[in-house]
Amino acid sequence: MDAGLMDASLMNAGLMNAGLIGMNSRFFASLAGIENYGCLNLLLERLQNS
Repeated sequence: MDAGLMDASLMNAGLMNAGLIGMNSRFFASLAGIENYGCLNLLLERLQNS
């Protein structure tokens, strides 16, 4: 796994944690959801292809 992909997944984990901890977690998740979902799909694809 390359560093860029790892950085992206760490960033997404941070965003997810912030959303879960925050009072507006649902709103936050909807804002970040598209980005997180795209990154997750990319990670899964990379894992399956390796």
